[in-house]
Amino acid sequence: MSLQETYQTRLRVIDALLLREAKKRFGGNLVGLASAFFEPMVQVAFFAVIFMATDRGAPHGAEVLVFMIAGVVPFHLFSKAMTRGMSAIDANSTLLSYPILKPIDTLVARCLLEIMIYVMTFVICMILAFYFELVDEIARLPFVFFGLVFAAALGFAAGVLAAAILSLTPVVKRVIPILNRAMFLTSGVFFSASMIPQFARDIFLWNPMLNITELVRHGIFQNYPSTFFNVGYILVVILVVLAAGFAALIFAERSPKAAIRG
Repeated sequence: MSLQETYQTRLRVIDALLLREAKKRFGGNLVGLASAFFEPMVQVAFFAVIFMATDRGAPHGAEVLVFMIAGVVPFHLFSKAMTRGMSAIDANSTLLSYPILKPIDTLVARCLLEIMIYVMTFVICMILAFYFELVDEIARLPFVFFGLVFAAALGFAAGVLAAAILSLTPVVKRVIPILNRAMFLTSGVFFSASMIPQFARDIFLWNPMLNITELVRHGIFQNYPSTFFNVGYILVVILVVLAAGFAALIFAERSPKAAIRG
């Protein structure tokens, strides 16, 4: 089989898996799809109400609801890609008994579905923000675009690593929720890096998602500073996690103890 034929086969397999995942995820109706959009919106509203109830405006002249959208939705994009990706191999172990299917196919399909959902959620939220005149313009569109790309890439990379480890040991099922919660609390979802003390900021900025959140907000708001994100650091973390994920996946595929093939 030529390289082109192999590539086309992989695309057809991933396309079929993507449709299967969408049907399983939403049950063939709009209610399931709406629930995926509803979850981050509840968090946006919740944190916005807290800000308003305490008479606190968003920092750097940002509108509160848009400030929350720029924190909540990118984190969901990362988090859902990671957690859904983690269970991709386990959920498709029976299908993986067919030689044409590879573990990476299930990971790509499942993560891609989550990425599509939450990118669309972000776009819809921003359209609504423009409609209700909560924001006049997106100050630096490329920053927003790359922020979402980085969140998706980090979620996929973490999902690959978690899925590979899960095929070897179930311990990761208990570790990932703890890690996810810690990242949520330190990702700047409901605060800006400029709002916290220096000692806490120095620690929290090790979290790549805080860097990504600051990047997205800098892209949206004209007066939002570029002080607290490092694109080089984000890229290094993504590449390291992705390399570790692929290495772990290759090891798991070769290990007779790994629960990959049904």
